[in-house]
Amino acid sequence: MKIIFASSNEHKLQEVKEIFKGYEIIGESSDVQEDGKTFQENALKKALAVMKKNNCITIADDSGLEIKFLNGAPGLYSARFLENKSYHEKCEKILEMMKDASDRTARFSTAIALCIPNSKNIVELAHLNGVIADKIYGENGFGYDPIFYVPQYKMTLAQMSSQLKNKISHRRKALDIIKLHIDNLKGCDCYS
Repeated sequence: MKIIFASSNEHKLQEVKEIFKGYEIIGESSDVQEDGKTFQENALKKALAVMKKNNCITIADDSGLEIKFLNGAPGLYSARFLENKSYHEKCEKILEMMKDASDRTARFSTAIALCIPNSKNIVELAHLNGVIADKIYGENGFGYDPIFYVPQYKMTLAQMSSQLKNKISHRRKALDIIKLHIDNLKGCDCYS
């Protein structure tokens, strides 16, 4: 079964391919403006645009880092925070902004939208709770992973193997639910 993942982010595409083994996953940029007021709105907007263009099952995500001390920022604007700066620079800036924070609570949130031609749309939201580390740790992962510390595992997401990260991540939680919906389509001629 072919599924389009509406994203040009190679790191996210790899995560989706690992989770959806046995499916043909194709990445395609959505080129839509992410102007929704929630992760769910942005994910659905991207998935709908690509699904309508290709008439094919499409999934899309919108995710971000929400930091309690920063009133939920960067949140919806995580990718656009300090635009044109590297994620290493973005991480350093957040650490600087957090230097006097007594509460370092944070979470990664992701919304995954599933759009199926001639069917209803489904959106799932999931979170991964953690704290902002005191400095950058680890070389794996991408984005804000080097500063997102998961107390249960005593390491940042960037210190984890991709297998462990993909097992516990916010994206994994939402994709697992979406995958159940897709698995129920198997055997339907119009989607094979």
